[in-house]
Amino acid sequence: MNDLIAMKAIASKLVEETRREDTCSARIESVLASDPALSAKVLRVVNSPYYGLSRRVKSLSQAIIILGVQQIRNLAIGVLAYTSMNTRDPRVLQEAKDIWIHSLETALAAQLVAESMGLEPDSRDDAFLIGLLHEVGRMFMLTQFTGPYLNLLTEGKIEDEEAMVSTFGATSHQAGALLLNRWKFPDEICRAVNGMGSPLDPSPILRAALAAHELIRDLDAVLPKAAADAGLDAREVAGIRTTVQKTAEEAGAMYGIASGY
Repeated sequence: MNDLIAMKAIASKLVEETRREDTCSARIESVLASDPALSAKVLRVVNSPYYGLSRRVKSLSQAIIILGVQQIRNLAIGVLAYTSMNTRDPRVLQEAKDIWIHSLETALAAQLVAESMGLEPDSRDDAFLIGLLHEVGRMFMLTQFTGPYLNLLTEGKIEDEEAMVSTFGATSHQAGALLLNRWKFPDEICRAVNGMGSPLDPSPILRAALAAHELIRDLDAVLPKAAADAGLDAREVAGIRTTVQKTAEEAGAMYGIASGY
């Protein structure tokens, strides 16, 4: 749990800085440089085959110039999310990896759905972030209340919202929104994560994340309802799934995990 809590300060600072109108690469570099271990991991990922850069990137400033502040933000939060799941319990580790892989695939799909919806680049990046963080509450429950969580998992009730509320006092999405709010993430990100469990009058960005969640979770559905609500057709859904499958495998290798797609 300490590892998960530790990610809050730098992650919220990154989000805050990238949403400022006067943000600049120097500000982002300063936030990242405050955590040398994270900085080293970010540079390692930037130099991985996933990005296919023609020359080695040796500094954070160079990485930010090449990839842009939003990409660096998402990359860094992805690194923080994955390194927060350190555990020696193989069952907990496997469940944490499953949560992370699903979150990564949802994030990749959300960005593609947002693009298909014609949303602006900043909105696409926010859709990615919502997808990446939408199960942070579930990760919290797993690491903080491991016994009860594993009991629900064994009983096949881990997706049962009533069982989760009865056990933890909240759904995973409600818990995630509360965590992100406490960590000072923007209100719209917190509302969107909460809305993943109870989508009432969703914003365009949330519609993209909801569509991504459904088309990743229910691979048998040719055109999931949330995808249709986002204005996608079956051909677009198939194309997004194909792209996510390839990209998730590459991104999983980048973070040192295997995609579950």
